[in-house]
Amino acid sequence: MNIKSKTADATAVSAEMTSAHHVVADSTMNKVKATLNLEKLKEGISLVDIIKTSGVDLQRNGNTLRGKCPLHNGDNPTSLAIYEDSQSWFCYRCDEGGDVIDFMQAWRNLDFADALRYLADRIGISLEQIGFSKENAVQAKMRKKRSHLFQEAALFFAEELWSPKGKQACIYLKKRGFNAESIRLAGWGYAESTTALHQSLKKKGFDLALAKKIGLLRRDGQDFTANAKGKAASPDGYIIMPHQRAGKTNYFSARALAPKDPKDKSRNLPGKRQVYWAETKEREKLIIVEGQMDAESLRHLGFSALALCGVGKIPKGDLKRVLRYKKTYLALDNDLFEEGVSAQKKATIEKSQKKTQAKLAKMMGPLLMLFPVLAFKDFNAALQDGLKAEELFELLSKASPWIDQLLADARSADPQDLTQIQDDIFASFQHLPEGLKLSYQKKMSKALGLGKEELKKALGMVEREIPISYSEIKKGVLYFQNEALGNFHARITKELILDDGLNQPQVRFTLEGQLGSGEKLNTIEVDSEEFLSLNFLNKLWGA
Repeated sequence: MNIKSKTADATAVSAEMTSAHHVVADSTMNKVKATLNLEKLKEGISLVDIIKTSGVDLQRNGNTLRGKCPLHNGDNPTSLAIYEDSQSWFCYRCDEGGDVIDFMQAWRNLDFADALRYLADRIGISLEQIGFSKENAVQAKMRKKRSHLFQEAALFFAEELWSPKGKQACIYLKKRGFNAESIRLAGWGYAESTTALHQSLKKKGFDLALAKKIGLLRRDGQDFTANAKGKAASPDGYIIMPHQRAGKTNYFSARALAPKDPKDKSRNLPGKRQVYWAETKEREKLIIVEGQMDAESLRHLGFSALALCGVGKIPKGDLKRVLRYKKTYLALDNDLFEEGVSAQKKATIEKSQKKTQAKLAKMMGPLLMLFPVLAFKDFNAALQDGLKAEELFELLSKASPWIDQLLADARSADPQDLTQIQDDIFASFQHLPEGLKLSYQKKMSKALGLGKEELKKALGMVEREIPISYSEIKKGVLYFQNEALGNFHARITKELILDDGLNQPQVRFTLEGQLGSGEKLNTIEVDSEEFLSLNFLNKLWGA
């Protein structure tokens, strides 16, 4: 069985093939490796039942279940929260949380493999049925090792903040409107771009090579804030901000205490940036902002928040978490707040903000609530000026859905911009709840100046619209722009999100393929990163 393809073309059209559920590449056949499918295990397990097994009496409190935490044998009847919609838990006393596997590990002091074995036995399946292997155990051990390293670093940085070294940093944060309670809740810390973290980790026996691999430490032993001449950029040090998932730190960002250059004030771990969560016990409303201090300012006032931190696209796992909230608000910084902004700069800023709003609305839906233009630069500036929770509630009441903003823009748009706005409105309409469509048809008719029949015709065209595809399968072979790219075709049949609660969620695809002769190829599973590179076919399909 031989697969042939034009590799030069394959990479160029990978994005097109992905969206069309087609795959093109040069490859050789290998055996499929077993894939750990934790979802199969968790689908058969009730987190609530497992926690009740530990002896906890759970009581409903809004959209959560509450009880005493068995992990620290506390007597607070609400310290442990169980979120049924996400099958996750969190203890506000232990500052720990996760899924049912994490709970079993913490409660019974089990390693990853034994926790899986206990849960699998409970529902009558074997570890082999979920694809468990020795390799999985090694990977789980490494994830745990990495998690412990992050937790230790977070603890070290926090201790530095509350030590004499961090005195000026604490004064700085209090000037920004935060009190000791909110600073501790955020888990913030302090660093001076030195080897202090290296020395602490070494003394306690942590894996320094791993600390350097994930970017906590540099080769010279200094912490990550020393990157890009960080010591010179901020001689007074940095506020360290741990990013958390399920109560566990998995990333760090930092802000200069007194930057020499106001534009050079942040440091991050190497690699992809991550969003920053600042959640409260109230899970009805979420406010999305730009910076970490804005998010913590909102949490200080009792609101859950998410800071984008310059991330261009919210990762799938975080987006799933966002969509659990009943209402999501977007409040971008008011970059026009400063005086003397030129008309040209104002136009550029407004265009950029509308682009960001559109991008996020397409991820979260047309009912993403947009704040009116803020009467302050950002929420941290407002907190410093004495913003109260009552005033914030009033601001929330003035927010409007993104689709309403589009309709308002359509009324005053130039002819050259109107076409794009109309396209966005029609596309957004398709994603509205059925119960709202009739009222929005009336709004659209008025804003766009279209009669009832004209509007129905326009919407009908959108519903029937077939996406343009440059790829097709002819005689069992994949073509791109009428040129054969190989002697086979393939398609995605399943998409699985793997989320261990500690690291960024991973996406895995199941692929089926067939030669032009009709002979079927083995079904394979591929991680998204490898899929996009197209290199996986060299390992899994071929001669």
